[in-house]
Amino acid sequence: MKTGFVKANVNIPGNKYYKYHGLNRSCDIQPDPDPLIGFPISPPYGPEKYIEIKASAISGFQTDDTNYLVAHNKASATSFNYSIGQRKWAYNGRYYVYRVFIIFNTSTLTSSAKIESAKMQLVYAGSMIDRAFKLIIQNGQPVYPHNPISLSDYNYMYYSGDGGSLSSSSLNSPIWVLNDDGINWINTSGLTKLVIRSNYDISAGSPSGGENMTINPVYDYSKLKIYYRLPL
Repeated sequence: MKTGFVKANVNIPGNKYYKYHGLNRSCDIQPDPDPLIGFPISPPYGPEKYIEIKASAISGFQTDDTNYLVAHNKASATSFNYSIGQRKWAYNGRYYVYRVFIIFNTSTLTSSAKIESAKMQLVYAGSMIDRAFKLIIQNGQPVYPHNPISLSDYNYMYYSGDGGSLSSSSLNSPIWVLNDDGINWINTSGLTKLVIRSNYDISAGSPSGGENMTINPVYDYSKLKIYYRLPL
């Protein structure tokens, strides 16, 4: 007979003997049961699949000023620029801070999908590497960036975390492997909205030259590849 139990305690009671008025008497000894092992909480999942989702929106913004912190801390961007990182321009002495915002419609995944891994790929268009840097995915959801993306989404205070990074030594093939935080930011019932900033932008470290990558905002080739499993 199948009971459905994962494990049962079938220990047989033992006996203990003692003297009572000169006679040997027996007494059952009940064994302590093992810790309860219940049914698994998570359902079993099927084979791994993947889906490639093209970007539904990409915007890049910049600010600039002769004072680095003034440029860095501006609440709203002043113009468009599809670079990520920072720069101090020698000919005019101004500091430039670049941030890129990207949105994917990830509602094609069901809420029951178990995401195993994910990669984000953008299109490289050029770079300046006067010192090594990293480009880091950050999160401001559910509010930021807005859809549609606006100049006011530039404010660094809206974003935090590290969902995956790309080293300046790998810019020619810009693919970010999302870590556990980045995977948790994927919204399986709507839009996944992210920002990419440099590690020096995040730490408010002023540049002495160029430290940025420029992307080509081609939606068809800017994509999020997600590997997932569905419950059986």
